[in-house]
Amino acid sequence: MAPELAGKMTAKAAVAAAKPATKAYVTFLAGAGDYWMGVVGLAKGLRKVGSAYPLVVAVLPDVPELHRKILVSQGCIVREIAPVYPPENHTQFAMAYYVINYSKLRIWEFVEYERMVYLDADIQVFDNIDELFDLPKGHFYAVMDCFCEKTWSHTPQYQIGYCQQCPDKVTWPAAEMGPPPALYFNAGMFVHEPSMATAKALLDTLRVTPTTPFAEQDFLNMFFREQYKPIPLVYNLVLAMLWRHPENVQLEKVKVVHYCAACRDRSHGGSRAKRRTWTGRTSRSSPGTGGTSTTTRASISRACPPWPPTPTSSRRRPRSRSARRLRKPAPSSTSPRPRLRDPRLPSSGPCHCGHQSRKPGTYKHLHFGILRLFGSKLAVSFQV
Repeated sequence: MAPELAGKMTAKAAVAAAKPATKAYVTFLAGAGDYWMGVVGLAKGLRKVGSAYPLVVAVLPDVPELHRKILVSQGCIVREIAPVYPPENHTQFAMAYYVINYSKLRIWEFVEYERMVYLDADIQVFDNIDELFDLPKGHFYAVMDCFCEKTWSHTPQYQIGYCQQCPDKVTWPAAEMGPPPALYFNAGMFVHEPSMATAKALLDTLRVTPTTPFAEQDFLNMFFREQYKPIPLVYNLVLAMLWRHPENVQLEKVKVVHYCAACRDRSHGGSRAKRRTWTGRTSRSSPGTGGTSTTTRASISRACPPWPPTPTSSRRRPRSRSARRLRKPAPSSTSPRPRLRDPRLPSSGPCHCGHQSRKPGTYKHLHFGILRLFGSKLAVSFQV
């Protein structure tokens, strides 16, 4: 989108605003924490790319009134929903907070809309994705997930190094383990058709289904196994794909980036101070213009400073004079400074499924490159 058009309503959006919407984006919000900021960023991102459809926010009763007013001021449609809980004593999840995500199932009750695109609040949209509403009806659309993160260590896929993103790397041992698992999608983004019949079937099935580590994501994969149709990775790029399967990522075409728990900078190394440093650099970048950049992986790497950056000394000054005399002198300006390795980074060697070299700092370096790339493109402020 050209700079002079950024922030202006497109002709399609103007027509849609003149009549009640039958299609909408939808996200989910619970609690009084800071997750509402992600919803604000999502709403601003959709406006920036000129989306013609509104953003509906399904909120639980514990969302404060102040947060709701902020969301309304950002053009969101706030809808309160009743929480959905799994059966008692069925609460074994990979993360404890996953239990509340079953409440997402309520969005199938929004029958005033004939089709909706669900987006997690930790997603940012960098290009218009309204074409998802025009996909053929009768299917459940989402992007295939990756099995290479440690959160999948409980699964046979992870244990043998099999991943549906690169099925040719490790062949599924059908003779020993039976047929390969069904295609599995990431539930941070999907296209669905609200229906009271489907909503009732979902809740009825949940009552008799044991919980699984990934909560509603596993449940939706089970429920929509026959209706699921994969869509391209550009509609839900989980950042871990950049170092797990870079050969599958087309950066110039990416429209949606998912900053999910397994791929935030907190999980892949870097102290709080380092995160502040990189966040500051991102926020000072020049504003983008809407579309995706044609920057390649190589150019991203060239744009990033070497990782890890040379640290400054944070050791305390010894209290006694004798201790200060015994202190090792600092290296001279002419001597090379050692490159300290971040202990959070993995050791050298191949990825567990053998498809990606993981030298210390390599994927971390690329990770922050993509953060700088997309951060400068979006330039979203959470000040409301």
